[in-house]
Amino acid sequence: MVDGVDSSLFFPARSNTGTRRRALFLAIAVLLAGPCGHGLAVAEAAGVPPQTFVENCDDNGPGSLRDALASAVDGQTVSLIRLACSKITLTSGELTIAANSLYLQGNGTTVSAGGTSRILRHRGEGTLFLSNLVLADGYYRADWIVAGGCIYSTGTVNAFDVTVRDCTIAPSSISWAMLLGGGIFARRVTLANSTVTGNSTVSPNEADIANGAGIYASERLLATRSTISGNAIAGPPRREGIAMGGGFYSGGTLELSYSAVANNAAEVAGGGAIFPFGYAGASKIINSTISGNHARSLAAGVFSADALMEVWNSTIAFNAIDAPETGVSGNDCGGLLAIGGNEYLSLRSSIVAKNSAHGVLSDVCASPYIAPIIGFDNLIMASNLPLPPGTLSDDPRLAPLADNGGHTLTHALQPGSPAIDAGNNTQHLKTDQRGAGRMTGDRADIGAFEVQPDAIFVGDFDT
Repeated sequence: MVDGVDSSLFFPARSNTGTRRRALFLAIAVLLAGPCGHGLAVAEAAGVPPQTFVENCDDNGPGSLRDALASAVDGQTVSLIRLACSKITLTSGELTIAANSLYLQGNGTTVSAGGTSRILRHRGEGTLFLSNLVLADGYYRADWIVAGGCIYSTGTVNAFDVTVRDCTIAPSSISWAMLLGGGIFARRVTLANSTVTGNSTVSPNEADIANGAGIYASERLLATRSTISGNAIAGPPRREGIAMGGGFYSGGTLELSYSAVANNAAEVAGGGAIFPFGYAGASKIINSTISGNHARSLAAGVFSADALMEVWNSTIAFNAIDAPETGVSGNDCGGLLAIGGNEYLSLRSSIVAKNSAHGVLSDVCASPYIAPIIGFDNLIMASNLPLPPGTLSDDPRLAPLADNGGHTLTHALQPGSPAIDAGNNTQHLKTDQRGAGRMTGDRADIGAFEVQPDAIFVGDFDT
């Protein structure tokens, strides 16, 4: 234990602690399963949990959120749905949750730390369930190990319809520090219909380790119908340390579905990094868009250090390695970089295009030690290794990232795009990223966006 932080959280646990699932969050688990249901278990209802209602928006005292959380027991629900006010501002420090598992239910409520403290500290090893909340303006400083600007959990964070925004972590001194999770820090993080945006790590020392400005999940990150955007690792170029994962960092596996990772920044892997400690299974990007992320080196879009990566019906575009820094490798990759030995990179019906490294087109990159890149029906403009036969390489004619309907931003396919009716739907996806029908022509379109009859820009869709 260092500065109140359990150092074992930086590495995967050897066993998972079971937690009771409650009826309130059964719908979340069903949603997380999605049309594919790839490895996402449906929780079982286990009766009605004890429930406490927060009665006022005071920072402390009887009826306050702080008071309710301090007395909460394992498995309890703390609800803010009766509040007449819409915002709680913390003035006396972070909210501490000692219960192993707890359900915190909002009503669109904002909990803000006003830039003076972290917002939530979950000390249990079970699950902190969050719903219908905005957690904003957290700020956490410490020496050596600095983690979780908005949320810190020693267990699991499951968030449904939650926004985590504008939180920051920074070291207390200019000496060496490890900064992890500007927005969220936990062993396991699951997002559904949620947004993580505008969070940052401020790392003034070039020897610092700074990972996951938006999210740091030491074991796994699952996100569906969610947005990870505008998060950044700030600081000088690293000569000794490393700054990895502007949007997210997963120390185990990633499953990203129906989601957008956009406009994040870091020295390494502006969009996100998957860097497991040992074999952790395949990471998956499904019906998602990774766009506009920036890095100084290595990979601007996504960096997969285990090289067990599967990309299905997704779009990875307009990510860029910025101007060269001293000591930067010549093997930097703008889009998707996978490294490892005797592993694989699989792409199906996906667009990886318009990414760049130091001004040169750079979309798919892999170390020479992995098995050949496999898959089919893709559009990839540039790769450092041979691509499967039949891979298209023409300009996909992508429209700018925009709200084209659904929960998250997408790149529409403009008329005449070679990606239209050139893909496949071997995963039997019912919809595209937005929730629009996946099969509207003779074949599926390549990428996360499916052109609909009579219109490209469409309204919101229910999924």
